[in-house]
Amino acid sequence: MNVTVLHKNKASITHAVTLISKESNHMRIITDKWEPTQPWTLILTRLFRRWLGGKWLLGLPPEAALVLNG
Repeated sequence: MNVTVLHKNKASITHAVTLISKESNHMRIITDKWEPTQPWTLILTRLFRRWLGGKWLLGLPPEAALVLNG
């Protein structure tokens, strides 16, 4: 499916892209000084939070709470 500027769901798509962009910027700022695997652990924990039952994957520093508790 091609999404163009004239797409009928433009407002929804724009809103979703804006939210994703803000979230990824927030995560990048927090994880800037972390070990290379830790940001990926944070992303996976965030994506699978429902199936993890509120638990975090191992290896996340305390700063992860800024993203995971919000």
